[in-house]
Amino acid sequence: MVAQISRFVAKYFVQFKLFETSVQTLRQSAIAAFPHTTMRQHATGPIDIDNIRYTPFLGLRTLLVRCEADNQGNLYKPMILFRNVNYNPADNIFEFDATDNGQHYQIRRLSRANTDVALRCECGDFFWRFNYYDHLDRSLYGRVRRPYIALYNPGSANPTESPGICKHLMKMAEELENLGLLE
Repeated sequence: MVAQISRFVAKYFVQFKLFETSVQTLRQSAIAAFPHTTMRQHATGPIDIDNIRYTPFLGLRTLLVRCEADNQGNLYKPMILFRNVNYNPADNIFEFDATDNGQHYQIRRLSRANTDVALRCECGDFFWRFNYYDHLDRSLYGRVRRPYIALYNPGSANPTESPGICKHLMKMAEELENLGLLE
C-alpha cells in the first residue's frame, strides 16, 4: 500500500509541481540534459544584451523583464517574468524605471536560485528543446507548442524531457545579475 502511494505521489508530483522553478534551476537542468554540448552555456560570450525593459505588475506581484539579445547579428527577444516580487522593500533594494510609464520603482533584489520564473525566447534552441517541457514545469511564459519529435533520431531534441533555458536566457540572467536585479 505504501509503495502504491509513493508511486502515485512520484507520478503526479511533477504534473502538479509543488515547488518553484528559478533561473538557476532551469540553467542547471539544461546543462544536465546536454552535458556534452559545446554550445549553449559555453557560447554566451558573443551575445550582447541591449534595450532591457521593465514592466511591473504590482497587483500580481510580478515583474516582466524583456530585452534584445544580439547574437552576432541575429536578434532574439528573451523575456523573464519574475513572480512574488516585493515592491515594498526595507533593504537589499534594486531601483528601476518602468518602460511603459517611466515611473520609478524599488523592489527587493531577486534570488537567482529561489525566485519563481516564467520565461521564453524565440530562438530555435528554446522553441524545439525546452518550450514544451517548460510548459509542463509551469515555467513557460506564453504559448506552448506540441512536443517536437524528430523524424530522424526521434527523441534527440530533448532526450531527458527536461525543462531548461537557451544561451540567450542564460546571458540575460548574467546581465541582470551584473545590473544588481538578481543576486
